[in-house]
Amino acid sequence: MHPVCSGCAAPCCVGRDVPVGDDEVAALAALLGVPAAAIAATTDGGARLRRRDDDACVFAIAAGGSLRCAIERDKPRACRVYPYHVAVDRSEEHTSELQSHQ
Repeated sequence: MHPVCSGCAAPCCVGRDVPVGDDEVAALAALLGVPAAAIAATTDGGARLRRRDDDACVFAIAAGGSLRCAIERDKPRACRVYPYHVAVDRSEEHTSELQSHQ
């Protein structure tokens, strides 16, 4: 089980493209009662969580001098496995790497 977000300098929430599956976008949109476009943007590389003007994830909230995840219990797979990054290319080859903190 992934540890519960207790707030930090948010190396996982700021300045990162977070890939999300269509199923995750649909589930979050339904849960929050917002359009899918408010949660994710789709590019040639697939859907990614939206970021605010300060480059933080739209779900990063300020709390006590740090950032916390507003959707902790429902966060996407990519967030759950952080600091690991797993990608699947068009030929369905999997790659993984350990992401360094910025």
